[in-house]
Amino acid sequence: MNNDRYVVVDKSDNIIGAKLRGAIGRDDIYRVSSIWVVVPSNGKYKVLIAQRGLDKEINPGKWQPSAAGTVEEDESYEANAVKELGEEVGLTDVKLIPMSDKSHFHDGEHQFFSKRFVAIGDWQESDFVKQDSEVEALKLVDLDELIKDVQKNPEKYLKKFMDSLLYLKQFLEKNHCERSKNGY
Repeated sequence: MNNDRYVVVDKSDNIIGAKLRGAIGRDDIYRVSSIWVVVPSNGKYKVLIAQRGLDKEINPGKWQPSAAGTVEEDESYEANAVKELGEEVGLTDVKLIPMSDKSHFHDGEHQFFSKRFVAIGDWQESDFVKQDSEVEALKLVDLDELIKDVQKNPEKYLKKFMDSLLYLKQFLEKNHCERSKNGY
């Protein structure tokens, strides 16, 4: 049984307590970090997507960003992102770039604040090691082809996946020159 305690926040993302996963109710707001792993390739981008484990309680088998996790007690968004990237896809010592300030999501069942990060590098698919208890599969795919697939088959992906994907594409296009100049 999971005894991890997750941060619970108010509508302004101020910490008001912590609860066990099973004790988090419909009205509770919690924190989530999500990470996109990006590989520049011939003027285009490949992104790593992860298929959630088939035995996951929430959204089993759905495709999501490279890694994601619920922020635990005494943990920051970034510390959670670093931990999840290592646990779920086997990447450590990676520079994370914040993509945005946090955003509030409410899908009718869950409420959470999310902070997105991106890791840019020259990895190959064989560099990634999935965490079997959390991840069913990992796939490195062309960003534009992924957008087309999400449009064609939205049921294969998390509800807000397309929004996150388009935000990633906009972020990458906007920051392309800065990224090249800074070497990441």
